Amino acid sequence: MIKRLWTEPRVTFEGNYYHLHEAPCEPKPQQKPHPPFVIGGSGERLTLRVVARYASIWNYNGSDVDEFRRKQAVLDAHCAAIGRNPQEIERSIQFPVDLAHPLAALRSTVRTFIKSGATHLILNLRPPYPSGIITRLAEEVVLPLQEEAEATLQR
Repeated sequence: MIKRLWTEPRVTFEGNYYHLHEAPCEPKPQQKPHPPFVIGGSGERLTLRVVARYASIWNYNGSDVDEFRRKQAVLDAHCAAIGRNPQEIERSIQFPVDLAHPLAALRSTVRTFIKSGATHLILNLRPPYPSGIITRLAEEVVLPLQEEAEATLQR
C-alpha cells in the first residue's frame, strides 16, 4: 500500500485492516522509484518472510556472527520460496559503540560481519558523546574497513 501511495497518483486499496479510496499521497518522495523499505528483526517464521517479500534492506540487531549467518540462510530460503533474488536485499547490522572498549575491537567485529555478508552498517552511539567521537570512529573504524574493501576489490 505504501509503495503504491509513493508511486501512483491515487490509490484504491481494500485490505483486512486498511481501506483506501482514491487516496492521494503528496508530495511524492524524491527517491526513485521510492525510498527503500528497511525491516528489522530476525523472527524466522514471520519477520524474515516479510523481509523476503518486501524489504530493500534487512536490519539484524544481534551480536553473534554465526547467528547472523544462520538467519541469512533462513532469509535466502524464504526468498527462494517466492522466487526473489536474495542479493536484492542489503544486509544491515547495528553495532552499539562501547567506548569502554578499544575501537580496534569494534573494527574487528564489524570486519567479521562484513565478511559474513553485511552490506549496510550502523554504528549506534549513546550519550554522553565525547568530543571528536565521530572523527575517531571514521578514522579508526570506517576508513580502515573501507580501505580494506577497496584493496580486496582491486585484487
